[in-house]
This record gives sequence, structure tokens and C-alpha cells, in this order.
Amino acid sequence: AAMKIRNHVLFYGENLMALMIWLLVFASPVLLYRYNGQTDWQQVYFTWRGILPFSLLFLISHFILIPIFLFKKGKWQFLIAATILIAGFSIVMYVGENFRRQHLQTSERQYMHRPQADRQFPLPPAPRTTPLSFPPFFTTLLLSVLIVGFDTGLRALVRTSRMEQEKALLEKENIKNQLAFLRTQISPHFFMNTLNNIHAL
Repeated sequence: AAMKIRNHVLFYGENLMALMIWLLVFASPVLLYRYNGQTDWQQVYFTWRGILPFSLLFLISHFILIPIFLFKKGKWQFLIAATILIAGFSIVMYVGENFRRQHLQTSERQYMHRPQADRQFPLPPAPRTTPLSFPPFFTTLLLSVLIVGFDTGLRALVRTSRMEQEKALLEKENIKNQLAFLRTQISPHFFMNTLNNIHAL
């Protein structure tokens, strides 16, 4: 019973830690895009839309990739599956980003050709770039590796701790069983020796 309680505590603690990290990630744009007491919700939604696919990647890694491939099939199968997942995710994100950029460029051209009176709605904000910006595919690939790697390390650490506790408990139970067995072996001999001593006296 005690071991089951520890396992539940570790399991829920691990998931709670992951949930708190992702809540912090999704809450950070609200604080970053706040100017003069006002939140730029357009930029916040734009940032959330970029974060959401990575949270889905984390869920796939956390609940499918690691339990099935790492804990059941082995390290090599996990490495192959993780490589396929990260590469596929990065390619899909890259293709989707190119499609979105082309759509924005088309919308901007159509918008600029409209008369001034018909321009009622502003265009979506363009992605901000800096001189040190990395290529989008490389950025997506790096973030994917970090997310899957962090989740794998966290789950492996929790699993190792759980297995060490189970091993310590099994060793304790084994010692207890050996002592009980020795008692059952020693007690009859001690009793018979005592009776023989009494008989001799």
C-alpha cells in the first residue's frame, strides 16, 4: 500500500510539474506584450498559435512516445521513433509556416489593392525578426529536441526513483522473510534443547 501511494505521488507530481511549466509558457505572452497597462491581445493570440503545436508535440511524447517505446520496447526503438517524430513535426511546421507566409503575402497584396474606404480590418501582425534570428526550420527542430529531451529526462528520473524505491522495499521484504524463516528453523531446535537440558537435570 505504501509503495502504491508513493507511485501515485510521483505520477501526479510529475504531471503537475509539466502542467505548471506549460501554464507558465502560455501565460508569459500576456506579460510580455503588455504596454502602458494594456495587453496587445493580437500579438498574444499570434504567439499562442505558435506555442500550441509544441504543446501537442509534448503530449504525444509524454503519453505515447515515452511509455510505449522507451519503457516497453527499449532505447534504440525510442531513439528511432523520437527522431521520426521530431523530423516529421519540424517538416510539417516548416511547410505550414511557408503556406501561412504565402497566404499573408497574397492577403497583403489584395488588401493594398483595395480602395482606402474598404480597408476596415488590419492585417495580422508580421512575425518579428532580429539580425540574430535562426532559420525557422532550425528553430523548430531545436525546440522540438529540447521539449522531447526535457520530457524524457524528467520521466526517466521519476521512473528511476520509483524503481529504486521498489527495489529497496523488495530487499526489505526479502530480509524480513529470511529472518522469519530462520526463526522457524531455530525455534524447534531451541525448544528441544531446552527440554533435553531439563530432562538431564
